[in-house]
Amino acid sequence: MTKAQTTAYLFFHCNLAFSSIAEEQRAEVIDRCYIPMLGIAQEYGIPLGVECTGWTLEEIARLRPQWLDRFSTLCAQGLAECIGSGYTQLIGPLVPSDVNCNNQRLGQRAYEHLLGQQPAIALINEQAYSSGILEHYVDHGYASILMEWDNPALAHPSWQSELRYAPQKVLDHQGRPLDLVWVQSVVFQHLQRLVHEDLELDAYLNCLKRHVGPSSRAICLYGNDAEVFNFRPGRFETEAAITLGEWQRMAQALCAVRDALGWRFCLPSQVTALNLPHAGHVLQLESSAQPVIVKKQPKYNLLRWAVTGRGDLDINTRCHRILHAMRAGVPDDADWRALCCLWASDFRTHITEQRWNRYAAALADMENKWQVSPPDNSSLLTGQTAALTMPRWIDAATPHVAARLNPRKGLAVQALSFPSLGSAPVLGTISHGDFEDIAHAADFFTGHVVLEAQGERKRTDLATVTPEMTETEQYISYSAAIPNFFCPMEKAVRLSKQRPEFSIAYRFGWQSLPVCSIRLLHLTLLPEAYDVSTLFFATHNGGSGWERFALTSPVNHTAPVSFLVSASHALGMTSGLLRIGDARHWLEVKTDLAQTALVGMIVHQPVGASWLTRVILSYREIDDTAKPNALVPPSTVTVTVAAHSKEMAADAIC
Repeated sequence: MTKAQTTAYLFFHCNLAFSSIAEEQRAEVIDRCYIPMLGIAQEYGIPLGVECTGWTLEEIARLRPQWLDRFSTLCAQGLAECIGSGYTQLIGPLVPSDVNCNNQRLGQRAYEHLLGQQPAIALINEQAYSSGILEHYVDHGYASILMEWDNPALAHPSWQSELRYAPQKVLDHQGRPLDLVWVQSVVFQHLQRLVHEDLELDAYLNCLKRHVGPSSRAICLYGNDAEVFNFRPGRFETEAAITLGEWQRMAQALCAVRDALGWRFCLPSQVTALNLPHAGHVLQLESSAQPVIVKKQPKYNLLRWAVTGRGDLDINTRCHRILHAMRAGVPDDADWRALCCLWASDFRTHITEQRWNRYAAALADMENKWQVSPPDNSSLLTGQTAALTMPRWIDAATPHVAARLNPRKGLAVQALSFPSLGSAPVLGTISHGDFEDIAHAADFFTGHVVLEAQGERKRTDLATVTPEMTETEQYISYSAAIPNFFCPMEKAVRLSKQRPEFSIAYRFGWQSLPVCSIRLLHLTLLPEAYDVSTLFFATHNGGSGWERFALTSPVNHTAPVSFLVSASHALGMTSGLLRIGDARHWLEVKTDLAQTALVGMIVHQPVGASWLTRVILSYREIDDTAKPNALVPPSTVTVTVAAHSKEMAADAIC
């Protein structure tokens, strides 16, 4: 019988655009981190992967061109390999498909130009994974991806633990396969702690021994930042003090793994050729509860780059406006490189003041080049119609939609139906007492805004209003000024005369903004209108194809991670569309990302014999990157909800 063999592999993430590294420190990072990193392969014969963007390679070529020569030599000797990333480190599930496509295309071009090779294995940027982005890796020549094990496994408790020690497979939306090579966060954090002298070598080796099994296995010893050894990026006050020789301690630990434990080493791309048991299973990493997976602890989720930071919502929206203008024009590769850089993740977290100011200037330059102007933020109140007398309810109908609005609750939707789906309402308000469960003894409205700031009372737009009514050939509209909100606010609900849809527009008069969460829409499905056994939602998270999720178990993307992190998951909605419904009919939520780049959230919870299902749009959230009085987000948000049925549409997703 062949003796079981444990094989180790490792790679380093090299990112000269690291958010908290100043531009003048980049040469120092190469000298203190990237050069000694190669010494592990050259001096100790331990093969390693180096993952970096095309942009980082260009910076290295500018600052230390000899590093590229040394790295290329090690690659030719089989002691190192380039792991792809893209031209910049952007969050794939948060940007549109054509941006992802160009990011990978330009990345491969940079690798070919600077290294004479195109990598066949890639690390998912920030390990922010959606099935939608896989097509871009397949289309640009990748055979394998590196992705974290821990969070997907948490979402799939039925997986056998042995799967983490062998390569598996994932499929893009066309069914094309990619090999999946695992990274384990806890394992690489142990090595990082050893190098920072928070863990002794014997204790580290004992931790690794727990991963030895009766059959052969492969395990990633490290798959994280190179800039945390012999250097500190300066993100956190709790970073370990620098002591000399951290790369030497790294090398000693890896040699001990090889010599004392008897493990062998290979390059990350070679793991797929090891013929390991338990390999080759086709896995679905994402789930309805965790539709976009992100690395490490729960505070790292999609919202981190979407609606927090110094002004993520504002800069993401402006990137969408530039993209909209580029789609209407004839952009060249320089334009796509510039846009990919503007969408890079590091500008959305712990960015330094100097780099933030330069980023703002670069963003303005691209807006000027493409003649981008902000959308119309004019008042939603026409002032041309008399205010309505105060009724208890506002009942309005067109040939395509009928609604009852509540003027005592800021024009919240009490009930709304589409004749094309039948006479019964499909969304609206679930009133206090409709659920017998005391935990859900509340009103669950549709169409409102909720603002929650730390240490402050909750603010909503559920106030008594005096609405105006306007009627055109296209719609009937009810609008009102909202009193006693955090800032001046207006709201309008419009019922279409031309198609089965309605829209809600919100206009905010922000002067400043605290660290807070702001959520809109709260579209509440009425349970009696749907077949709970076939409920689903679908959207795009960075790809060209729909990603569909069955609502067969509880989901709560809005659940806070901690007092400092206000939500746990989100949907990129990178086409501005989100569908929710059952096998017979569904609602399509539409937003203009170039007006306001919102992200989506789903809540689906059983309540006694019934259930509560909602679509919520996030405008702002709280985490460790959020800054008070940062960039004021866009003032106007318009959300349209359209009805579809199986008979009305031929879209296979539903």
